[in-house]
Amino acid sequence: MKIKHLVDIRRSPTLTLLLICFVAVFNVTFGDEDEHYSYGLDVSWPMHSSSLAWGHRQEVFNDFIEGCVEYYKDEGHLCRSTERDRLEMSKRQPAAMTNYTDIGFKKIKAPKDLMDMLYDFWEKNKDNEKTENWFTGNIYTNHWTSPTTMVSVEDPDHEGAGPILKQRIWDAARDSLEEWTGHALKESSLYGIRVYKENSILATHVDRIPLISSCIINVAQDVEEDWPIEVIGHDGKAHNITMEPGDMVLYESHSVLHGRPFALKGKFYANVFIHFEPLEPYAEQQEGSPVETTGHPYDLPLYIQEGSVEAKSWRKNNPDFRRSKEHSDYYNVSGLCSVGPWVSHILVTCI
Repeated sequence: MKIKHLVDIRRSPTLTLLLICFVAVFNVTFGDEDEHYSYGLDVSWPMHSSSLAWGHRQEVFNDFIEGCVEYYKDEGHLCRSTERDRLEMSKRQPAAMTNYTDIGFKKIKAPKDLMDMLYDFWEKNKDNEKTENWFTGNIYTNHWTSPTTMVSVEDPDHEGAGPILKQRIWDAARDSLEEWTGHALKESSLYGIRVYKENSILATHVDRIPLISSCIINVAQDVEEDWPIEVIGHDGKAHNITMEPGDMVLYESHSVLHGRPFALKGKFYANVFIHFEPLEPYAEQQEGSPVETTGHPYDLPLYIQEGSVEAKSWRKNNPDFRRSKEHSDYYNVSGLCSVGPWVSHILVTCI
């Protein structure tokens, strides 16, 4: 069969996914609900290896890395080292984590009170977004060609921003994630509404700990075609999930590889990311004092498996850490900002 018309499939997520679907070696299956297809690792973007199974995606990735190197010039070598860190973290961390759900992700509608807060904050401040400053050599977004912006809930220049709004957002999102994971959760991270621009790519990754039980909420978008988030579920297969304003994707961000490897076609895509970590489950003795029920080592967070490389790294970098027996006080050690030699893709404020 002759192909009469050439199409640049590198620039279309829809066409790319359709073609991947017909390649049998990728163990293609059809997904449920709004998911498109499932195939596997190292197809759409490097996850465990820098060599991709499908040639044209390799070209997209190579151009992506070279763009970073050229942008940072004399410090361009940091792009390659950060990329190595990303691949290493993507291989090492998921295997060392405890999971709390069967598949690792779920799409629902966000609670109305939560969306009302987010819509109100967005409408008041969307024209005052600020360009994000990424560390030198960061390869998690192609900010050198498509800078991301932030409408931060922490920025005093934004109307309504501040700790009260931040806590209200956490509280409004918590019930959905607790019901899904079956665990009481404590807030761990929330920055604001990130706005991706035309041709944005988000490299596939797992989040730094303690970003464990998380959700993505789409607040607004102006796109020519869907911009799916691709996740590697606990089944080992990729699932591409589309979103519209008001959709909420729950995901185990510490162990589920996730990204948007296909370039955004449209003007913008605005999401908020809300993160939690599991609280300590304790039973009550008759005398009223708490007793530990997990049997998990006291010097490791619940979500790190004993005997793993991650456990060794944690103990080395956090020698004074002890899990608190107070249900409302998960951490009793401050300054837990680094758990290993790798570089976080999100700027962290230490306490």
